[in-house]
Parts: sequence; structure tokens; C-alpha cells
Amino acid sequence: MKKIDALFLRLTDLCANIYCPQDRKPKYIITKSLSVQGMFDFARRNRIAHYFALKNRDWLEKDPESKGISQALISEYDKYENSLKDNLSVIKRVLSNNEFIVIKTFSSFPHITSDIDVLVRSKHTAQMAKEAIARIGPNNSLPIDINFRLSWVDTDVIHYDFIWSNTEQFHFRGMSFLVPNPCLDALIRIAHIPFELAHIKLGELLHIYSQLSVIDYQVFKNEAELTKWPKTFLRMWDTLEMLHFTLFGFGFVLKAKPKMIKNAVFPFYLPAYLLWEAVREKKAWGKILGARFILKDRIKECLQRKSR
Repeated sequence: MKKIDALFLRLTDLCANIYCPQDRKPKYIITKSLSVQGMFDFARRNRIAHYFALKNRDWLEKDPESKGISQALISEYDKYENSLKDNLSVIKRVLSNNEFIVIKTFSSFPHITSDIDVLVRSKHTAQMAKEAIARIGPNNSLPIDINFRLSWVDTDVIHYDFIWSNTEQFHFRGMSFLVPNPCLDALIRIAHIPFELAHIKLGELLHIYSQLSVIDYQVFKNEAELTKWPKTFLRMWDTLEMLHFTLFGFGFVLKAKPKMIKNAVFPFYLPAYLLWEAVREKKAWGKILGARFILKDRIKECLQRKSR
């Protein structure tokens, strides 16, 4: 078997480890024509590179071309995990008498994040924690973002009571703290996409599917209606359904046979109309100013894809 084909199969198996409905592996994730470096670049852009290197460490060590890339990824992940431990220790010390939830940091597979997102119960607590961390925080490259509400727009996208009613204990490096349960975790990530990210990475998508497999759709729909983004939620759900059909050949929850998204490429970029309608529905006019950054990123990604 050619090396590139073997890499492709292992990448497919990795995706199936995250989510494999009805024992079906994703039938489409990437073109086989990519080089070895291209495969790793694809994995990094889709938040599965470090997991791939960790899961296939021994196999990758045997190939001179893959060995250096794999070792660099594992080293990067080890440094990240140490920084994460140090920063979480600081957070626990600062918030010792206050409840907090660590969100969007831990998933069903190992990966790195650009920061640590933390939710607390009040504005006062958030301000106190930010000031304390600025004074005593560890000197590393992993910022800590503390907030008292879930909002990437001018109003909440998930209600306070829903947030604090859907948590569970999580253990990491000898520490214990709250994280979202599968229901809250999936809803946070679904809301984050149209209001902030504007794209879906493959690793994130598979994690969302794994969380949604144990959740009642109606719970999500009700919460989106209460926080006034029901149409955006339905468009996002349709997107999830179509991507599921594209990857696995059958629908996810509602539609037995939704439309396939032809020539889907990951990260998958949401259509501009969906982003605009999300802003319009939530009346989040401040997001229009940020559209220039999304446009810049899309032009950059388009040019990079043409050069690959």
C-alpha cells in the first residue's frame, strides 16, 4: 500500500474514533492526492492533527517523512497540556469560593485551543477574577477568557438557567471542575459557529455529532426560540443534516435523506446568507464590522486551496 493511501486510511479511522454512526466511517473527508505534508496540514486546519500524531505515534515514527512532523505535533501538545494545567490551577485558586465552568476547551478527543474559556455566575466575579489573574497568572501563551454570560452578540444566545442546569464534573491532571454536559456543550458549539466562527472544522463537527447522538432535538429548538435565534438554529441544523448525509450517506435526526453538499471541503465555510440572516435575526449589528475579517480569511483560504 502506498504511504499516502495508508495515511488516508488512518486519518479516516481517526475520524471514526470520534464519531462512527451505525459503524459507518466517513466516506469523504479529504482528497487522496495531497502530499504527506498536505495531509498533516489538512489535519491541523481541522483540529485533529495532534490527536492523529498521538494516536499513531509508533506507526508515524517508522516513516522518515512523517516522523519529524509527528514529533513536533506531540511536543506542541505536551507544552499545551502543561500550560493548560498551570492556568487551570490559577483559575481554581482565584475562584476557589466561586463556581465556574470551563467551556469549549475539552472535547471527546485531545486537541489544542487558543485560550481557556471560563464562565462564572456574575459580572462582579468575572471582573474580580480577571484582575486577580492579571496579577498572578502564569507567564505563558494560553490566555484565559472569563465571562459571566454566553454571548457573541449583543444579547445572550443561551439562558443563564439553562447553562447552570446543564453541567457535569470533569477531572484533569488531579483537578476537578465543571464543564458543560453533552447537551450544553453541543448547543454552545452550534451557536458559536454562525455568530462567531463562520466555519466548521471537521474535528469540531464530528465532536458535535457525538454529543448530539444522546440529545433531544426539541430541547435545543426550545432554547433557541427562548433566546430569539430559532431560524438561525434551524438553518444550522439543516447544515448539520446535509453534512452528515455527505459524510455518512444518511441523515442525522430529522431528515431521512437531506441534500448532499457537493464538493464539500473542510473546514466547511458557512454561506454568507446564513451569516447575514443570523446577524439580522439577533439584531447583532456590531457583527457587521467584523465581517471584513471573515471576508479576509475566506479570500486567504481560497488562495491557499488553489495553491495546494
